[in-house]
Amino acid sequence: MRALWRAGAGLIGLLLMAVTGAWVVALYIRSQRPAWITVGAGTRIGLVTGILGSWTAAAAAGVGLYAMRFWFHSGKIVDDFNAAMNQQMSQQLIQQWTSAGVDAQTVARAKALMLSPEWSAGLVLFTIWCVITALLVFAVAGGALGARFLARSRRPEI
Repeated sequence: MRALWRAGAGLIGLLLMAVTGAWVVALYIRSQRPAWITVGAGTRIGLVTGILGSWTAAAAAGVGLYAMRFWFHSGKIVDDFNAAMNQQMSQQLIQQWTSAGVDAQTVARAKALMLSPEWSAGLVLFTIWCVITALLVFAVAGGALGARFLARSRRPEI
């Protein structure tokens, strides 16, 4: 149930990022006298919004992880979660490699790498990078859709 709630909260965050891109386009349109804007301009406005929002989210995640480890002394919780996740992931991968016929020495090296602190840190950085990318894509899409649906169409000149 808790995992389902977290997944729903993540989807709401992505949708809010798209709404934010459209909202910034609406603010831009309101300040302009000729209230028309191209989809490309809306995309660029969404890109800037996405860069600001996604990097703010990444910085907040980094500060939160730092605070958990060093200020609140809750690093063991993070380490235990990472260890359990890495253990489960490595077991599944090793079973696949063993059934595929990979030699035991290579499997042992891969398992040692996957259970190392460097692997955990890389996995956290990769996760944050994926979140940044998803937020950026949704903000750009929101900006483009905002320009398409909120702005008046440009009248052709005769």
